[in-house]
Amino acid sequence: MLKRFAICLLGALAGSALAASPNWSFATLGTLGGNVSWATGINNAGEVVGWSGTVRGEFTETDPEYHAFAYGNGRMRDLGRAGDNSSAWAINDRGAIAGLSHAEGVWIVGGATAKTLGFQGTPYDINQFGVIAGTYDAGGEFRAFTHRGGILSELGTLGGGWSHAEAINDRGVVVGSSVNAAGMVRGFVHERGRMRELGTLGGPHSQAFDVNERGVVVGSAGNDSNGVQAFIHDGVMRALFPMPRPQDVSEAHAINNRNQVVGTLNDAGFLWDNGKLTMLRDLLTPAEQLAWGVLTPLDINDRGWIVGVASSEGVNGIPGGSRRAFILKPKR
Repeated sequence: MLKRFAICLLGALAGSALAASPNWSFATLGTLGGNVSWATGINNAGEVVGWSGTVRGEFTETDPEYHAFAYGNGRMRDLGRAGDNSSAWAINDRGAIAGLSHAEGVWIVGGATAKTLGFQGTPYDINQFGVIAGTYDAGGEFRAFTHRGGILSELGTLGGGWSHAEAINDRGVVVGSSVNAAGMVRGFVHERGRMRELGTLGGPHSQAFDVNERGVVVGSAGNDSNGVQAFIHDGVMRALFPMPRPQDVSEAHAINNRNQVVGTLNDAGFLWDNGKLTMLRDLLTPAEQLAWGVLTPLDINDRGWIVGVASSEGVNGIPGGSRRAFILKPKR
């Protein structure tokens, strides 16, 4: 599951389909009262987590206050506390949610029980056994970690000063990125106590963003045209799809167990499925395309349900610059 420090929403690709696919449904999830919400994770039951502004006012990336939320059965539930900014990043199929607050640090919610884990960091993923992976401040250096059974384990680096974990599967395989001894940022896979470096597509850097239960990794890597390109790695790193132009930029954000991949091409969301590339905007109706100009997908479950952030263009009565958590579902 993609769990990024920051995501840039700059614009959509020029042009759109003449008619939307009749096989998909699109909905925004609302907010907790503010102008913005982000969906960061979804499980196979269709439960969604993320964060939302709580106070309506002039738009900022965070609103005056923002809270973690869980969404299910058509209702957004506030997981935060008054006066404390919080966010939820991942949910597993047992309904356990990993998140953080400014005041209390990393926490986990299971059913009606919330537990603070006692350290500051960002928990970007949680597997079915409740093992959390993410990044924390280890004395001034950001380091990848796992947390299981009350034990915080630092995963080390590739030889440089920092590491950052993005995702973990049920076998405990963790992926992310780290600086190596040569000062290059490279994607990594950590398993059986060892961190190994992923390569690139010919450029200097790479980042791994997600891993499925088969151990297939996705992310982005520098290519030999001095660009950034989405990759898939199942023992060998290869480009997910050919780049339309050398200056284009693509990133693969998340992969499910059917090897469906979501990400962005020039900041516009895509779905890659069995070798076919579909831009998410082309799955919307003309009215939805007009209202929500940019879709940035952040996760996909095994049913093919996609969640992320939709950006408005300030038309159809929707305030300009609004961001809303969205869910895009195939009708099958």
